[in-house]
Amino acid sequence: MIEAKTYHADSHFVLYNPAVSQDIRIEQFTPDYWLAMHQVTQTAQGRGASWFVEADGQEWVLRHYRRGGLIARYIEERYLWLGLERTRAWREWRLLASMHDSGLPVPLPVAARVFKHGFVYGADIITQRIPNALSLTQRLSGGSYDDRCWKEMGSTLAQFHQAGIFHADLNAHNIMLNNEGTVFLIDFDRGEQRPAGPWQKSNLNRLHHSLTKLTRHYKEFYFAENNWQELLASYQAVMSS
Repeated sequence: MIEAKTYHADSHFVLYNPAVSQDIRIEQFTPDYWLAMHQVTQTAQGRGASWFVEADGQEWVLRHYRRGGLIARYIEERYLWLGLERTRAWREWRLLASMHDSGLPVPLPVAARVFKHGFVYGADIITQRIPNALSLTQRLSGGSYDDRCWKEMGSTLAQFHQAGIFHADLNAHNIMLNNEGTVFLIDFDRGEQRPAGPWQKSNLNRLHHSLTKLTRHYKEFYFAENNWQELLASYQAVMSS
């Protein structure tokens, strides 16, 4: 079981996994700290920009919470304070810990930080990087994947849905595959555990839309409708077992 420890310093609240690191400092939640140490190995842009860093012989991923949509024009990095346990970082960290303890293929949570300022807050999260893994987007834009991989994705998604795990942004960027073909899900911001319902089908529809959209974005993107049917068949087999 993942142990959770917390501490509070000024307006900062930190939640961390002592089995990964006993020394989580507030400055480690800022990219400037890692850049000054020359320990940033890669960056990934998007709604929540990510920095890949080397720390204590490990590879971590630091992600800052940012809003999407029209509201981001006005309050991109701030959220309404409704209590520490309801902050995005706390909720995602605890969900990751619960899923990891259950054996679901997700990144190991390292730490989360919330900075409170009056009635709003900002937040960051650190997870361990999945070794030798690329996103489904990267895999399919670089070469085709055989039927076994689509079946693996289908069965893995079914395992999450059987556990009642809702992923708020299930798309090809948030599915990772390592060199052995193991499938992982990442970025559980706004994710939660909930009873079975129509959201499961909506999750799959969102992923399908992501894949078809990417076929228009890339000149070569190795996805066809028969791949999706392989995924669905594997998904249904697990869900009905």
